[in-house]
Amino acid sequence: MKNLLKFAFCTLFCVMLASACDPEVHDGEAKLNSLVFTVSANPSLGSDCVATINGTDITVVVPEGVSLVGLVPTFTVTINDIVSVGSAVVTSGETPCNFSSNAKIKVTDTAEDITTEYSISFQFNDGTAELKNFGFYKADNSGLDSDYLAESIADEMIIRIPEGGSGKSLVAKFEAGFGDVVTVDGQEVSGTVTVDCTFPIDIVVTDPVAGASKSYVVKVGKILQMVWERVGELSGDYTSMRGDVS
Repeated sequence: MKNLLKFAFCTLFCVMLASACDPEVHDGEAKLNSLVFTVSANPSLGSDCVATINGTDITVVVPEGVSLVGLVPTFTVTINDIVSVGSAVVTSGETPCNFSSNAKIKVTDTAEDITTEYSISFQFNDGTAELKNFGFYKADNSGLDSDYLAESIADEMIIRIPEGGSGKSLVAKFEAGFGDVVTVDGQEVSGTVTVDCTFPIDIVVTDPVAGASKSYVVKVGKILQMVWERVGELSGDYTSMRGDVS
């Protein structure tokens, strides 16, 4: 009886051990987790181009004029997945692909026979880092009676608001060039940012694809107040205008 129990226990242990060591793991997914075109695999790019994956839509920003023929993708996928472009199976970081004629990437789970098809589109970068506009809008700032914007974009700009910017914290809204990354006072931001108007606002716009950057400074000052003074009467009223500059 003891030998029988011992045999049964050993058999159960072996079955459990075999199950634990089974290399066939099924996740039931065919999914592209990440995609990048690295400069090491694609010297013509100049810098790594990281794809944005939104559901089954993929967008990649590449330098202007780059050929889409022979681009080598580097990617990660879920378990048991293979990737193909057109009819060719693709090895991450190794296989050149012709994306000028193939706008689809297929990911297939070989264990579950599941396929997910992704649409990939390439956008050509403008090659410059630029700030297009910057300002404070009434809709974003309850303390403002109107919109106050930089009249033109320059290396140094002054935006004048009532009573000046000293002690004020305001929400600024801005727009940069295509694919540009904006840093305001050392913080990477997108679209809007809360700034301390007491001090100059340092802005750095970077185009990561082109490897270009541009710096700007915005100062918030007080609106110029114009004061009229009567200076005398010579066969009529004459006045002079004095500007109080803040």
